[in-house]
Amino acid sequence: MTNSIESGITFGEFHQRLVEIVSLAQESLLELQDKHTKELVLDFVTSLQDAHGIWSCKMQFKDPYLKYYKFSASTYRYSGYLQLDSRWKNDLSILIERYDLELEPATPGRFWLYLDQTIKKVLSHSATAFSKLAVENQSAQ
Repeated sequence: MTNSIESGITFGEFHQRLVEIVSLAQESLLELQDKHTKELVLDFVTSLQDAHGIWSCKMQFKDPYLKYYKFSASTYRYSGYLQLDSRWKNDLSILIERYDLELEPATPGRFWLYLDQTIKKVLSHSATAFSKLAVENQSAQ
């Protein structure tokens, strides 16, 4: 799934697979005993959900970026009209750190977050999380 955009998957297919993965992850989390493995599963699923959130922005928005303004030293607020996933609307500082995102200055106090770059970084994080989970699974066997 982490290579899905480049392989030509549609947003609808990604959405359906995400629903399946979240369901499987919830079942797995109930059965898993190891805290570290649970954290890896959560990291993987969260990054896929974040990719879904930002990809849905791209689907409904004609511009290649989202606009934010700097609210305080480390807080950014979305300044557009889209109905964004709450994490992309209110938690941008957390997402910047989590996925090593870059904001482009637009005008004083306003910044752009380019959608294509962001989707790639979030899916790359997801691929890394999945790889760590696979290694953890192999070492447990």
